[in-house]
Amino acid sequence: MSLTLDAYFEAMTRLLKHEDTPEAFLERVGGEGPPGRGLRYYQSAMQIIPGNILREVYGRCAAYADRVEPGLFDELVRHHFQLCPISRWQIFRLAESFADSVESYAAEREAQNRPIPTALVELVDYEQCLWLARSGAPAPTHGIAAPVFIMRRYTYAVRDWLNALRKDPATAEPRAEEQIWVIYRDPHEERAHVLRPTPAQLLALAVATGDLTDEQALGAGLTPDDLAAARASLRERGLLERA
Repeated sequence: MSLTLDAYFEAMTRLLKHEDTPEAFLERVGGEGPPGRGLRYYQSAMQIIPGNILREVYGRCAAYADRVEPGLFDELVRHHFQLCPISRWQIFRLAESFADSVESYAAEREAQNRPIPTALVELVDYEQCLWLARSGAPAPTHGIAAPVFIMRRYTYAVRDWLNALRKDPATAEPRAEEQIWVIYRDPHEERAHVLRPTPAQLLALAVATGDLTDEQALGAGLTPDDLAAARASLRERGLLERA
């Protein structure tokens, strides 16, 4: 059987993406005999390597998950791979949807009366937001200067907890406390920043994105000076275009 180099690499890519079995690969390339362990090893490696990438990106989450339940983080990774088949992977975008997979897994466990901590789900989401702000593709938001702008409402103090986990991986689960955070990329420094906005800043952001008008923001109890000061502070942080 005559096989071009391009055809061989195409067949190998299908194997590594689990689009073909080792037997199908050998049939494509004209090989003979049983596939043995070699080809299956390479297929396994294509799961182990991305799993290690996720463990690197979500290191604090991984450590806490395995404290909650040994092997839990590996379960989360396997669930992620089931929802995002390897044939669709882009290696540098593996971390982008992990929080959605963890939320899906948490819902399944809740339905089985085997819940996992909400704090873990929120910690994964917060780490993903930080990763997106640092490394994700720009996702412009109308009215916002920052190339990546994410707003989250959490029920736990995840930012303080993450900072504590960096110092001591054995830090206990955080206190319950509803918090709103803005995670964004500085348009000038290309760095991730976080802001716990004041009520005035929240209203100014809502006006900037078109969710509120100036009149509605002022009707919520702000004075014109309050709104101007909030806008000035957001411009200083790189969230709004400078005047």
